[in-house]
Amino acid sequence: MRLRGTILFLILIYIATITGNAQQLRMTSYTVNDGLLSNSIRKIFQDSSGNIWISTVDGLSKYDGYRFTNYTRANGLPHSLVNDMLEIAGTLVFACNDGSIAWMRHDRIVKVTTPGAVINQFCKVKSGKVLVATDVKGIQEFKDGQLHEARQPFPKSNYYSLAEINNNLLLAGSDSCVELLTNEYKLVKRFGGQATYYGGNNVMKDSRGRLWASHLPDPVQLSSDSGIYPPLNIPELKDASVEQVFEDKAGNIWFAGIYGLVQLSPEGQVRTIKKKNGLLSDAVSCVFQDREDNLWIGTSLGLCKMPATTVITTFDEADGLAYPTINAIFTDKENKLIAVTIKGWQSFDEKSGRFSPLLNPNSLFYVIHRQLAFYPALYTDAGQPVLKNTKAGRDLEKFFRQQRSRAHISRMAGDQRCYFISIGWKFYIYDGNKVFEDTSLLFSRRSNYTITGLTMDRNGSLWVGTWEEGLFRLEFSIDKGQFRFTKKTVVLPAIAIRSLMMDRQGNIWAGTRYNGVYRLSQAPGGHYKTDKWNTDKGLASNFVHELYQDEKNNIWLVYQDGVDKLVNKNDTFRVFNFSRVNNFFGNINHILPAGNGSLWLGTFNGLVRIKDGEMENKPPWEVDITSIIVGDSSYIPESMPALLSHKSNSLRIDFSAPTYLNENQVLYSYRLLGSGDTAWSHP
Repeated sequence: MRLRGTILFLILIYIATITGNAQQLRMTSYTVNDGLLSNSIRKIFQDSSGNIWISTVDGLSKYDGYRFTNYTRANGLPHSLVNDMLEIAGTLVFACNDGSIAWMRHDRIVKVTTPGAVINQFCKVKSGKVLVATDVKGIQEFKDGQLHEARQPFPKSNYYSLAEINNNLLLAGSDSCVELLTNEYKLVKRFGGQATYYGGNNVMKDSRGRLWASHLPDPVQLSSDSGIYPPLNIPELKDASVEQVFEDKAGNIWFAGIYGLVQLSPEGQVRTIKKKNGLLSDAVSCVFQDREDNLWIGTSLGLCKMPATTVITTFDEADGLAYPTINAIFTDKENKLIAVTIKGWQSFDEKSGRFSPLLNPNSLFYVIHRQLAFYPALYTDAGQPVLKNTKAGRDLEKFFRQQRSRAHISRMAGDQRCYFISIGWKFYIYDGNKVFEDTSLLFSRRSNYTITGLTMDRNGSLWVGTWEEGLFRLEFSIDKGQFRFTKKTVVLPAIAIRSLMMDRQGNIWAGTRYNGVYRLSQAPGGHYKTDKWNTDKGLASNFVHELYQDEKNNIWLVYQDGVDKLVNKNDTFRVFNFSRVNNFFGNINHILPAGNGSLWLGTFNGLVRIKDGEMENKPPWEVDITSIIVGDSSYIPESMPALLSHKSNSLRIDFSAPTYLNENQVLYSYRLLGSGDTAWSHP
């Protein structure tokens, strides 16, 4: 196999380029420090059992989600460079750069053959044949471990890659050109010239029928009728020595080159992912998507994994944020995202991924508490700030200008009749004309209790969460301009409430400091049915300080360092540990919906956007038994005897079900039928 230089592609759609910012993508990296054989990656492959195979410059690594197992000449691999990998009926086939082929079963190299040519790529076609691109031997068929040379006009050509177009046409990439061939290998069209060396062309047909090649000399799109389209105007693809063009399951086209990984979306948007975005290196050699939709990215300095289904992106000071800790986020009346930090307010442009300069507080449309350094907006329990240009806004802003306390505003709730505001342990009411402090409520014998949550229910009652005294429901009336509370009910006594919310169904949710989360559903007779979720039922923590209901009526629980998701199905909920599965942990202050399954999080380390891939709906993979050890004897499943001697009192079973969503958090449970204890083990 010859070394390669560029890639070629081209496309007739509008292209919008997003570059220049330093948004951080959620990635996992693997290097020699984690057990990888070498940091210089050449190719990635996944077998039918789910194991990830990585071809490096020093040999082959297998990753099963738990450990790396390495293969070199020392343990049977005939050559350190593996060009391509194939699986045939449970046997793995590795084509090496010296022309040899290593055959592996059950992680053991069982034989090495030399079919007579250096294979650069295996290509399975719809007819069931396996074609191969070779050095100096043209295109051949790989059958029964042997190469079968077909009649072709250029039998001594070097081909790097092949792509089937249809039953009649084949695209072949060489180191100087790309050729369109019939299924009998007759030349139909040549792109590029035979006299120019570009390096090995990687070719591909995408799901929309477009043809791509990696360098002529830059990436281009090809047409069997009109030839080569004009090159894309993407700086990162100019002279980028693109090694691979790849399409993922969502229809994104990816280009792996020396200036980073370039993504072209189906809508024509371009995104460049580089070292500053989380890659180990800007020099990208290959990209691969596994059966769980993770993208694996090979670089010159190691292997990276990026979830393609659930995408987590962080925007911070490198993107213009004035201060890393975001205390609150909301959308303004023009639907722009506003981030509030100790430095002030900034709007965020989703298209460019950049924050605006600091906004002038006097120009804002919202009522704010000016005694606090970070100027939080005054929110209702519906999550909307109060506008200045309303009567309520003018009255409330006048009230806050008179305040000297820098105490925290817990919450505000209200409807057309009135607003309720808590500042520290003081409780205020706005009745439509004036703001006054209420001292009639006694939630505690202590004078300095703190209100932690306020919300109004559908019956017009006010729910009050307190720091330690529990959850209360208050009924009130306004008669001839006179406000008074008429009834106080203790719903959850002596529970430390930290968050409060009413969902779209009218249920009240209360997040607590020590007891997880409660749901209160109205029952006949004015009573409430209580449901509870805590760590005993699967939550990652019992400290729930924020609550949010998404567009599918799932409930998101925010902890000090992550999030869980209560997945809704027919008004019943199951726990999904979102942070644990997606490896997302961080100090979160605020959560806001973004629509289309997305969330915005205000955190201690910037603004985080989550595109939820609903990983909770993916079924678990089947478990494979990899080996069985009885005493001093080792067996593979096929060779395991049906009966064991009563003297064999030591049995070890090795098994795996490779998953890579967040492999460090995978738990297993087992049981042994026919034994004295047939219960499932604790995970």
